[in-house]
Amino acid sequence: MSNHTEIRWHGRGGQGAKTAALLLADVAFQTGKYVQGFPEYGPERMGAPITAYNRISDTVIRANSNIYDPQYVVVVDESLLETVDVTSGLKEDGAILINTERPKEEIIPHLKGYKGAVYTIDARKISMAALFILTLVLCKVIFFSGASAGGDLGEAMSFGAAVELAVAMPLSWLPLISDYTREAEKPFQATLASTLTYGVVSCWMYVIGMGAAIYTGEYDIAQIMVKAGLGIAALVILVLSTVTTTFLDAWSAGISAESLSSKLNGKWTAVVVSVVGIAGAILFPMDDITGFLYLIGSVFAPMIAVQIADFFLLKKKKEERAFDWCNLVIWLVGFVLYRILMHVDFALGNTLPDMVLTVLICLAVNAVKGKKNA
Repeated sequence: MSNHTEIRWHGRGGQGAKTAALLLADVAFQTGKYVQGFPEYGPERMGAPITAYNRISDTVIRANSNIYDPQYVVVVDESLLETVDVTSGLKEDGAILINTERPKEEIIPHLKGYKGAVYTIDARKISMAALFILTLVLCKVIFFSGASAGGDLGEAMSFGAAVELAVAMPLSWLPLISDYTREAEKPFQATLASTLTYGVVSCWMYVIGMGAAIYTGEYDIAQIMVKAGLGIAALVILVLSTVTTTFLDAWSAGISAESLSSKLNGKWTAVVVSVVGIAGAILFPMDDITGFLYLIGSVFAPMIAVQIADFFLLKKKKEERAFDWCNLVIWLVGFVLYRILMHVDFALGNTLPDMVLTVLICLAVNAVKGKKNA
């Protein structure tokens, strides 16, 4: 009879079940245990069910098979309860841990009569709390350590260019925010809370980033965290921050697709966008995304400017047409203006002057159209 502790993980591709199994094996190994940590894949695609395994023992492990009779099972994605027999072979003196927001009483009927211990945990809330705590740790290391691991940061950019890159990202999130606040019972309060929270936290993150760069002499976030002495915590921060933001982008892509055409399925659009994003991250260099941030700014700055002029200044609250070709042309002009302004170093970046010019063009065009229709 085996004296190994055997654990089986159930998840979907991209959710971190494999990474969790490998991390657990690494931690157990550091305590002097003999370990195994390995995955088993089905179809190798994002979202496909995968299984990962751990064996942990005080003695040499000679078994090399998958684990069919585990003491413990961890289910990362509760939707697998409907399609995968997660309790298969699970010993009744063992336990199953399921990541879900639902209470245990709602989960037990889906476990095919399993009589052992059942535990549920809302890992998303825990991950958000852990991310916040680890961010505080990073702040302490950077601002209150009293030491510096600094070096040469290399060529510096102008203040205006730095402002522009800082503005580009939150500007691109404006349309996404509306995908969530539109369902709020009190839209104004929800939008205000989102704006203030995002603004304050973003400023905090920029301050941390500046301090981290000064402290370590690095601009690469992975190197910054390693030099700050965070180790595994750095990996947790990077993984959680990526997961908790990227799913919002994918969901927003689905909502946008359904807004463009009722024939498009939002869920499958989100899946396709996720796959394309992963392919892009693999195929294209990710060490310098400055050009991409400028592209984001040139797309969204004139778009937001047109929306401001249309809704707040011209008071156009309802539009029957699917497209306003005039506004599309104005947006294109604003896009070209942004690319031209990139060659001029403004103290406050390119976004503000581009938006002002685009708003003025929008107002002028509508004034001319109004005179012709009069």
